[in-house]
This record gives sequence, C-alpha cells and structure tokens, in this order.
Amino acid sequence: MSHDYDWLFIRNNLAQTSPGKTPPTDASPDIITRLAPATAAELSSFAECYDQPFSQDVDYHGTNYVYVRARNLGKDSGKTAVGTVQLWYCSADTLDTKPFWKRLSTQDQNNAVSISAPGQAVAVTDIPFLFGNVAAPVQGAPYSLIAFITDANHPAPTGSAFTPLHEAIVEAGNAAYDTLAVPPKPPTPATGFGWSSKVALNNAKPVDVTVTLSASRFDPDAEMYFVFETPDANGDIISIGKSALANGKFYGTPATLPANYVSQVTAYYVAPVPPSGQLSADFTLQIVQDPPSGQGGQAKLLEKFNVSLTQVVAVAKAGA
Repeated sequence: MSHDYDWLFIRNNLAQTSPGKTPPTDASPDIITRLAPATAAELSSFAECYDQPFSQDVDYHGTNYVYVRARNLGKDSGKTAVGTVQLWYCSADTLDTKPFWKRLSTQDQNNAVSISAPGQAVAVTDIPFLFGNVAAPVQGAPYSLIAFITDANHPAPTGSAFTPLHEAIVEAGNAAYDTLAVPPKPPTPATGFGWSSKVALNNAKPVDVTVTLSASRFDPDAEMYFVFETPDANGDIISIGKSALANGKFYGTPATLPANYVSQVTAYYVAPVPPSGQLSADFTLQIVQDPPSGQGGQAKLLEKFNVSLTQVVAVAKAGA
C-alpha cells in the first residue's frame, strides 16, 4: 500500500513518509492539540513546518483545540484532494472497540471538517475540534485521539478477525492515532504535626530500655517517627524512622540510658490531608525497662505518654 497510496496522508510518527507500520505507531504529529485556538500565523506554520510537531500537553480541566494535518502524496500538483476529517477519542485499551469511542465536534457542533490539498502540498483543518471536560487519565490508562480522512474512494479503516482495528488504522494512509501523555499525579501534600515532652527518669544507674510507639487512631496512610534530643549511654541517637501506622502494631528501638537520664522527646505525625482538612491521632509512647538478662522477671514501665491530637490544616484547592 505504501507504494501506490497517492491521497491525503496522516502520519503515525514524525519520521514517517508513507503508510505502513513504522514505529512508533501511536504518536501522530498530525493530530495537533492546542490550549487555545490557533492564530492564522500558527495555522500557516503547522502546514509550512511539516517536519515539526506542534501539539501542546492536554489540559484535562479545560478546553483543548485539536487540528488535523495531512499531506497529499499525489504527484500531480494540479490535482487537489478533498476529504472529510472525523476525530474521536477513547481510552487506549478500547482502540479495537469502536462503539466505545466518543466522537468530537467543533464549537458549532459539527462532527466533520473539510480538508483539501494539491499534490505534494500540506493542509491543516482551519476549524478545530474541541476536546475537554473529561476525567483526567491515570497511569496505565491513557487516552488516544483518532483521526480519519475519508471520501467515497477512501473509507475509514475497519478491523477484521485477522487484523485488529488499531493495526488497520496504523496501516491506512488516511487514518492515525496519538496516545496522549498521562499527566503526573499531583502529590497530595503530606502534612501533620509534632508533639514534644520532657523525659526525666531519675534512674540511679544506667538501664537497658525499649522505647515503643503505637497508635490506636490515625488517618489513612499516616506515618509517625520519634527522636530523643539526648543520645543514649553509647552516644547513639534514640529514634525510629518514619513508619506506616497499622492497628495493633508497635514500633520500637532498644537503648541503654545513662543514670539520671533527661531528654526532650518529639514525635512527628504525617498524613495526606483528607477532604475535611482535619488530622487526628491517638498514640502511645512508652519507655520500658528490660528485665535483667537471664534472670527472668518482668519488664518495668518507666514512662508512658498517652497522646490525643486533632489539628485542622489547609487543604489545597483543585487546580491550584
């Protein structure tokens, strides 16, 4: 087909010069997405600079303006090819199932736009299709824009039992599609609060302890960690790294405390901001003296803090 196709041609990728399976097959530069209507000068550039892409990243919160570019592969410059452009979008995983596609229209609600070019010339639709007000895609499920240019002798490609529809589009000269980039998910700002208290054990001699943290109430995906200002008897910082909270789970670290140990301890609570804008947690921090090694006996509670905190935090507005 690539040797005898002489009509309006839409590329699968920027380097392609004739129809066929030239990879990548889902990156048509001739389906041009713009964030604002193109000016006359920009439309001229789209046609004159055929070796350049002009698409801008799609704004899923607003309206996008989509133009279709094509080159007439016919050799006769005195013969003009005239076609009708149709534009669709779908989830990329439904490219082979046309009933799942959604057809796009212009501002005047027309779902077909005319395009024409003499032999070897490049043309661009001067009226854009509108694409917007759709849910933003997620990783692994991008959208595709699919363009057909048809007339009585050049119908839209169709799939078959042997050729999936997306392959028929790739092989056709008068059709192409572009898989749109999925925007990175805006991170939910992690925020939280800290709690601090003085620890004064009044221990007469050095003591081996375990410092533990647990939480009985917390927000989804919450994490906590703590750190003591005064090192232990070996000069090591007493702390645990940021830990994901779970019901019934204890997080701890051993330490040998010098006599008359005094320190400031701070526990930090971090969680994504919920829609209510309120973070809440109930947690317990305790210092337990380990039983003498090899002598049996019970652990002894030296200090315990039961803490209940609620804090209202600012919630980022959508699109901010």
